[in-house]
Formats: sequence, C-alpha cells, structure tokens
Amino acid sequence: KKKGAWAGWGTPEDSFWCCYATGVLQWSKMADSIYFLAENRKDVYVNLFFSSALTTKGIIQKSMFPEETRTTIVKTTHENFDLLLRIPYWAAVNDIKLQVRGHNCDLIAAGVKSESYISLMKVCRLTEMKKD
Repeated sequence: KKKGAWAGWGTPEDSFWCCYATGVLQWSKMADSIYFLAENRKDVYVNLFFSSALTTKGIIQKSMFPEETRTTIVKTTHENFDLLLRIPYWAAVNDIKLQVRGHNCDLIAAGVKSESYISLMKVCRLTEMKKD
C-alpha cells in the first residue's frame, strides 16, 4: 500500500490495514481529552462536550450531542476552581447561550471569541456586576 493512499475498507482475510485499528482506537482516546487540569493544578479546561464525569473534581457533564446542541455541566463539590469551556473555531459567539445558576451570561461583554476558552469565574463576575 502506498503511503497516504486511500485504502477503502478491506476484507477480513486478504486486506486489513493498520488504519482500521487506529480508527477504532481514536474513539476510545477521546475520553482522555475531555478535561485537562490547568498548570496551576486547580482549574479545569473542558475541551469536549459529551456525557462524562471528572470525579476527582466533582464535575458531571450531561449531553445528548449531536441530537441536542447543548450540554449541562454540574459541579458537585465546594472546591474553589475555575472551569474554562472551549469555544470551537466554528462556533459563532453570538449563537452561544450560557447560563450560570439560572442567569444568562453576556459572552460578548466578557470578550469571548471563537477558538478560545470561556472562564466561568470571569463571566460570573461580570454577570453579578451587571445585576447590581
């Protein structure tokens, strides 16, 4: 097989390339990229949006993506840390709706841009100031 060539699907007996195993592996590897600890070992980056849990930080994420275009993240601990939510390059910030404790957050005022992360602590502070 020529490097970089399109392989198509093989047959069980005569043509089974390593790409098949790699393709299957990628689905299982997604789980290790949902959450990352920040350099301060306290704050948490949320990179992917599907049902999962980060039990060491008491985070539970519920999602029905792609059937629904929303996700719910619940923090079940009183530990003080920031959640940083990834905004993909294809997401229009104007179309993103974020609620924290039932309050709508103004992402434009918070300076959120595509291909970045939303700091929930920052957004919550701005939302609280706006209510006053």
